[in-house]
Amino acid sequence: MKQRSFLKRLVVSYLVIAILPLAVIIAIYFVNTLETEKKTASQKLLSATELVSAQFDSLLTNMSFLSMNLLSNDNFLKAAYRLGLAGNSGLQQQEYYGEISSEICTYAIFASLYDVSFFNDKGYFVTSSHYNRGYHYKYRMSQEERNAIPWYQEVQNNYGKEIVEPIRESILGIEGRRSLSLVRAIRNPGEIVGYLSVEVDEEKLGYLLEMDEALEAETLIVRDDGVILYCSEGLKGYLGERERFFPQSRERLEETYLLAEHTQRSTGITVLMATEKSRVYANATRTLQILGLEGLGLLLLTLLVIVVFSKDLAKPLLALQEEMRETTLENLQDQGNAHLFYQYREIAYVYRQFHKMRERLNVMIQKEMAIQKLYLEERMNYLQAQINPHFMCNTLNVIGIMGSENGVPEVYDACLQLSSILQYSIGDKGEGSCTIHDEMENIRDYLELMRLRYEYKLQYSIFCEEGMEKFSIPRLVLEPFVENIFVHAYGPQNRIVQVNVTGYIQRERWYLVIEDNGQGMEEEKLAKLKQHMDECCRQLLMGKRVNKEYGIGIENTMMRLCLYYNGAFTYGLENRADGGFRITLSAYVKGKDESGKA
Repeated sequence: MKQRSFLKRLVVSYLVIAILPLAVIIAIYFVNTLETEKKTASQKLLSATELVSAQFDSLLTNMSFLSMNLLSNDNFLKAAYRLGLAGNSGLQQQEYYGEISSEICTYAIFASLYDVSFFNDKGYFVTSSHYNRGYHYKYRMSQEERNAIPWYQEVQNNYGKEIVEPIRESILGIEGRRSLSLVRAIRNPGEIVGYLSVEVDEEKLGYLLEMDEALEAETLIVRDDGVILYCSEGLKGYLGERERFFPQSRERLEETYLLAEHTQRSTGITVLMATEKSRVYANATRTLQILGLEGLGLLLLTLLVIVVFSKDLAKPLLALQEEMRETTLENLQDQGNAHLFYQYREIAYVYRQFHKMRERLNVMIQKEMAIQKLYLEERMNYLQAQINPHFMCNTLNVIGIMGSENGVPEVYDACLQLSSILQYSIGDKGEGSCTIHDEMENIRDYLELMRLRYEYKLQYSIFCEEGMEKFSIPRLVLEPFVENIFVHAYGPQNRIVQVNVTGYIQRERWYLVIEDNGQGMEEEKLAKLKQHMDECCRQLLMGKRVNKEYGIGIENTMMRLCLYYNGAFTYGLENRADGGFRITLSAYVKGKDESGKA
């Protein structure tokens, strides 16, 4: 597993905690700023749209007024009607043409913004442009020229109603000239006697359409039937060469543009203005740039504070790390700079636990050293006991044979039993442990040897519950206790001694019980013995020096058992209720390895 630095992790954690609220605040401020920009832009766009719509409606009203004013002029209507009659002389045609030209050019003088044009199916053409200069009654528009006029066929079927035509090439045919037209057919009363067009040059509409440049917006003017009257250059890229504006076109525009529109009820003309959403986002972004710089400065300051605070917070941990690194066997009990670790309660707790661990480690080391020392002593004793073991056994065999030859078989049996015990005591090959079965057989040999000495005065029983013979215990743990019976149990009132050695399993523990029917032990001495044994085991487990008071056999056996089971061994010393003494040895069955060790 990859290791990480606590200090870096701490700095990053605090930095994340500091950045998240700042990021949330900036995000909320950005959203609010964006919404405010969109709302402001929408309001400006709507105001501009209403203004353009009102101005455009005023323009159409003026154009309609000029048109209606001419149609209400009797001289104009009569001249238009007569100009189309057949059989007129050239002089009459010139007269009628002159009257129409006079009326049209009179309006051009007072309303120079507008160009008024008249033509009929005979091809006569009259215009106020340049006061009809270049045209006269002999000029005729060809049928092809009339058919080329976009609205020519449309106005023939509208019964004299006004039609607003999109900005396109003027009917005057001047190259590069584009104009907005209001056209109608002239009827007298039902017959069409001509066509009237009131035009405004596109260049002269700049005052009307310059609002979109001020707002960096695009303008679209649409008739009630969807015909596009005017489209700015920016929107042509989206609408293409379409002549009509459809609902799906609006949906497409809304993906990129912020839209505002206004429709005049009187004319049905809709003015739609659009500004790119990216401009709104750009404005919001520019507004946030200053905030971003301020946030960056605040972040750097926060980072500096976090680094300083984190180093101060991690200082005790780093010091504890250094103390752990420098811990050796020589300074396990040193306290170090304890004042560095008591600034914070949690770190102080860790420091105290660390020193408790050092104390436990020191005890364990001392204990291990005591075990090693005891092990070395036992090894020395073992090696010393192995000096000429075959010589001793052979000598006992010679003595036994001599006794048998001299008619004393008891001597032979005694030597045989003693040789067996001797071989058992030195036959562990340095392992120091055996099975309970081996220990039971050895104690049986010892009791048989003692029976040769005490004859009928000694009775014994040995019983081991099936299943516990395989458990391992230190070698020669029963013999010192049984041997002690022959030292203290016999007395004037105890002429026959009963020795019982029993092994059984109960509640996941094995038990070995050595009992006799001797005279027991005084309670005061028994309590002192128990206290001494407990103190010896405790000092031994803590690695301290043990003071022996009650002889080598019993104390050594108890300490060997305590070390062998690492403190998981229990014992009992008590006088029997019906007389005698009882020693109980016990350890857990479960949770041990194959050898039975804890």
